[in-house]
Parts: sequence; C-alpha cells; structure tokens
Amino acid sequence: MSSSVQPADTILFNGKIITVDAKFSIAEAVAIKSDRFLAVGRSADVRELAGPETKQIDLKGQTVVPGFIDGHQHFQGAGGIFMAEKMGLSLAHMTSIQDIQDTIKKAVEKAKPGEWIVTTPIGEPTKHELVPEILKEKRLPNRWDLDTVSPENPVWIGFPSDNHVYKQGITNSCGLRLAKVDKDTPAVIPNREYQLTGEILKDPKTGQPTGVFDLGYGFRGHPISRFLTDTFEESVEAVKEACKRFAAAGVTSVMDIHSGNPRSIRTYQEVRARNELSVRVTNSLSVNTRKPLPEIFADLRTYRSVFQGMGDNVFKVRGVAGLNIDAPPNNGQCLQRFEYVGAGGKRGYGLQTLDKEIHKQVCLECAKLGLQVMTKASGGAAIDMCLENYEEVNKEVPIRGMRWMIQHCPFPSRENAEQCRRLGVIPLVHSNFLWNNGSAYVRFFGKEVTDQAVPIRWLLDAGVTVVQASDSGQGAWGWDYHPMHVIWESIFRKDGLTGEVFGPEQSITREEALKIYTINAAYSTFEEDIKGSIEPGKLADLVVLSGDVMTCPVDDIRNIKVLRTMVGGKTVYEG
Repeated sequence: MSSSVQPADTILFNGKIITVDAKFSIAEAVAIKSDRFLAVGRSADVRELAGPETKQIDLKGQTVVPGFIDGHQHFQGAGGIFMAEKMGLSLAHMTSIQDIQDTIKKAVEKAKPGEWIVTTPIGEPTKHELVPEILKEKRLPNRWDLDTVSPENPVWIGFPSDNHVYKQGITNSCGLRLAKVDKDTPAVIPNREYQLTGEILKDPKTGQPTGVFDLGYGFRGHPISRFLTDTFEESVEAVKEACKRFAAAGVTSVMDIHSGNPRSIRTYQEVRARNELSVRVTNSLSVNTRKPLPEIFADLRTYRSVFQGMGDNVFKVRGVAGLNIDAPPNNGQCLQRFEYVGAGGKRGYGLQTLDKEIHKQVCLECAKLGLQVMTKASGGAAIDMCLENYEEVNKEVPIRGMRWMIQHCPFPSRENAEQCRRLGVIPLVHSNFLWNNGSAYVRFFGKEVTDQAVPIRWLLDAGVTVVQASDSGQGAWGWDYHPMHVIWESIFRKDGLTGEVFGPEQSITREEALKIYTINAAYSTFEEDIKGSIEPGKLADLVVLSGDVMTCPVDDIRNIKVLRTMVGGKTVYEG
C-alpha cells in the first residue's frame, strides 16, 4: 500500500461483487473508508489497502450486491404494523374467531385500563382476499365477540384495502362508546380523501351497530380514526422498528411518499438525531388537493422554501406527492379505459379521485417551482390522463430533467411507454401487485388485461427508466417488502393465491431486475452519483447474499437470504 493512501476501514474479499455499474462489472473485493467505497477489484489488489486496524471479511464466495432502494414505501405505517406484531397483536394466521379472541385476551391482560388494543389484519398476506371464508365460522368477528375478552379496553382490527369484502375495520362496544356510535348514528360515513362513502353496519333486527365498518377504499375519517394516531414517541419507535426489518431484508434506502407532513418529517429528524435511522429515507411532501388552488399553490411555495432539499444523505425531503388520480385496481375501483364490473358489483369505468384540470394546474405550478412530481395513477385511463397533463405542462415548462414519476402504473399502454420516454417520466412499478392482486385483476378486468399488467418488459424496451418498489406499506398487511421476493416475482409474474402466471412475455432478466431496484431507484431521487452501485466514491451501501442471484436456479431467487447489510460502511444487520 502506498504511504499516501489511508488504509481502508473494512475490506470484503473473496466474493462475487455485482457492482451494477455502467458495465455491470463483476469484482472479487471491495474496500470501504469511512462511509464510502474506496476501491473495487481483485482480492489481491484490494487487500493491499489494508492496514493494521482494517477489518477484513472473507466472503468465501458469497455474492454482494448494492443496497436495495425501495422506491415507494409506507415506511412509518409499516413500522406501526411491525410494532403490533412485535407486541403479539398479529392476526395473520388466525383460522377462527376463537383464535382472534385468545390473542386479544392476552393483550388485554397486559394493557392498562382503557388502553386501545390495535391488531394487524386477519389472514395471511396473500389470503386477505379470502376473509372471512378462511375463518371456521365463515364470518367476521363482531363487537359482541370482542366484548367477551375486552369489555373495558377498546379494540380495533383493521383490514387492508385489498380485502374483497371491503370490511376495513372492527371494534367492540367500548370502541363504539368512545366514538359515540350507536343505534341512532347515521349508517353512511363520508370519506374525506376519496369520493366514496362508507357504512356502519347494523344488525337488521335490532338496528344496533355490529362494530364492523364497511369503508370501501381508504379509512381516513371514520369514527374510530381519531383515536388511532400514534404519539410522537410511538411514531419514533415505529420508524426504528421499520429500519430493523427493512435492513434485515437488504433494503438500505426507501422513498416514503405517504408521510409527507411536518409531523412525520419531525419524526424522521428525531430518529436521525438519535443516530438510529439505519435505513436512508427520502420523504416526499404531500399536497392536499382538496384545498382551493390558490391555497395549494401557497403550500407548494412553502414546501419549496422550507422543506425541499432539507436533510442529508441519511434523511432528506424532496418531491411532491399526494396527487392521486384514481383508486387502486385491486378492489375494482381504478379508472380504466373500458367498463367493468368493479367494487360492490357496480359497472362503470372506475373511480376518478382528482379533477383533471386541478391535476394539470398543480403540476404546472410544480414545474414553475422546479419541484419533482409523483402522481399516483393505476388504471389505464388514469395513466393516460396523467401523461396528457404532463405533456401539456411540458409545452409551457420543460419537465424532462425534473424526473417526474407515475406511481403504481400497473396498466400503461405502449403509447404511454413512448410518452414516458419522450418526457423523461419514470414509471415506478410494483411486481408485487401481480403476486397479491393477480386473481383480483382477472376477476375485475379479465385475463387478457391482467397478462399485460405491470409490463416492465414493454417499458424497458421503449427505453424508459423504470423503478421497482414493494409498496409494502400497508406494512405487513399484504405486500412482501423483501427484495429477493420482488425480484423473483418480476421474473416469474405469479399470482400468490392461485399460482397462475400472467404474461410471461413481460418477464425481465436478472440484470434488469437488479438495476431497477438499485441504480434506477437512485436516479429517481437524483442520487445516482452517490449510491445505487458499488463504485469508488459512492456511499458504502451493500448487501451480502447467501446465493448468487445471477446464476442460481430462477425459482431459488426468492429463497436467497440476506447475511449482512451495510449502510455507509456500517453493518446494520448481520444474520
């Protein structure tokens, strides 16, 4: 080693280093100094950078890849679900109401009087759609079932929005009393985020509420929601728990587009200040599109001057989210180009949740302010609308260099792909949607449409920069956040419930699957020069795997384990 070169802090050698650089180079070793990669190459050459204090790790042939970057996360929400699991409040594998009662009873015995008992949903992730059929009683538990084990502690059982029976919450009599819901309470619940109504289900004989809430898509604004806000310290603990779980899965960075409010930003800042944010977070800002346009514009100017660019390489704020054109497709409510029988057996084109002109004007203001836009659009007609507005804005203010995104984007057309290429728009896709929702897509939209859902092959062939994400944010509510599973799914395209394969011609290669989960994701947040690949000078984020993702049997990819995760040269997980 030259005397002018400072020795490395850590060297990993005798492995297969998949760098994901421009040439997709393969190396044997990597050296780390402080929080950056120092050198990448042959083991013999890299080990010359060792000093007496250098930690040297013999990989013994193991594979190393760049840290995975999850481009669309409900990170704080996921942490909340993880905390519920940690406290023994998971109903994931329940098969009867008695099982549910037993779990809640144990929680009540540990709880303080009057403390809320909040559980995870009923059912395994890919079987939420089968609730209540998976329960022995073939029905959901109700207030009276919960009262027998929790007479004085309010209970809340939430459901993910992909549950086809659309029952998204159950409480007991104590919860109903607190929420002031009784026989005389109107059954209809307005939903303030989407143009929907929910319902307080009532016993047909007595008129008494059963404790079950039918809320369609989304659960903001229901009578129980005001009791479910975590304390600031609980939010901090949720983020810390999410960091642990995601680091163990090999995720080193996430984009949280669902917590873009000052309180959430303060939560991240606090965890960062405690030096416990072991996964890098980019938090987007949420715009409230229900406000009048002048107020929205004022908010955007505030966002740009106060929040945009705030933070460092561990936590930062950038981009504008909250522009939701339609509801998700998995429960039959997205805005499609064709009529279909969707939620509740209703025939129509789906649900448009944001006026086209309002979306356009907000996007135009963002362009003038130089803000990155992240629109959520699922159905084909919603994607068309989004890109039409992007093109209109582009005529006044060029947006190509702004790296605007379409979040979700499961049903783009070939024309949409060309629009994305021309405008420099990044589709942020989720292979998980096929795993969790494939059979629901077939039920609502038909097999032919489902075969072309999440068409990553089309998009890549059109020259579009695509980003992969797990969207696990309903946390453990359904989406698998483990990158090896998502990579496997992007190749296999299987339905998790039936095993059916959809559109195998849309499968992508292993190399492509790694790129869209690493370097492409870094590009989407303007960070491709500092992370997303293993190259000298970049942040030392990496994952050591138990198998070779490039050469193992394809079906074994999802079984590859994470052995070590490093963020900024520090080991944040070791299995």
